Amino acid sequence: MPRMILVQLLWTVVLLVPYVLLRKRFLYVTAASLLFDPLSTALSEKEKNKVVFLHLMGCHTEYRKRYPHDFEQFKGAKDKQGKTVDAYDNAVYYNDFVIDSMFSLLRDYSQLHPDVRISALYFSDHGENVYDEGDYCGHNYSDRIPHANVEIPFIL
Repeated sequence: MPRMILVQLLWTVVLLVPYVLLRKRFLYVTAASLLFDPLSTALSEKEKNKVVFLHLMGCHTEYRKRYPHDFEQFKGAKDKQGKTVDAYDNAVYYNDFVIDSMFSLLRDYSQLHPDVRISALYFSDHGENVYDEGDYCGHNYSDRIPHANVEIPFIL
């Protein structure tokens, strides 16, 4: 029977790419050293069956802290709301890169090891309202929950 590996990419409040405060700017540690290298190590371990859980911060509020400067593709807004939307779009852009990189790593591993079955599951704990409904941003609501907060990605 082939070995089986299940990888769950769970987008939660655990920070994927930790940052440190340096001269009032954030310095990002690469996702490769904090996520991809340990995932590669876990895949190479010889256990017959395994489950690997990866927790990502994804696109939670304080969006400008969720991506390295190299991924700042959306910029130029003049007002606070526009800057927030730009930062959110950059966070989504970076998150997409991270997820795509992990799926590519798993695909490459699977092609090198055809005797191993790999399944990957990606889902979020909630969506994010970024001025989609009302003048609100984030996911702290006491009286009503915007539809954007309950629409979540789920990829298998």
